[in-house]
Amino acid sequence: RWYGFDDGLYAGARLLEIISRVTDMTATLNNLPQSPSTPELQLKLNEGENFSIIAAMQANADFPGADEVITIDGLRVEYPDGFGLARSSNTTPV
Repeated sequence: RWYGFDDGLYAGARLLEIISRVTDMTATLNNLPQSPSTPELQLKLNEGENFSIIAAMQANADFPGADEVITIDGLRVEYPDGFGLARSSNTTPV
């Protein structure tokens, strides 16, 4: 109903709209598949080193079993059952 780009506020409002139509919200949410995730990991680096590491990963890393490797704004590797993401901070050397 809108342009569909990344907008957290809009996505939250749409989620509330969808959930409002469900009679048992708790059961619906509990029936969603459980997915493991990692916290954000930050490697402290020297100034500028973060960009060269990502560039080296984009150029040289091998990802067996990956469906797709996306190199826009870092490195995102899509697998059939999940994804991996590495990107540089634009504000700190991590």
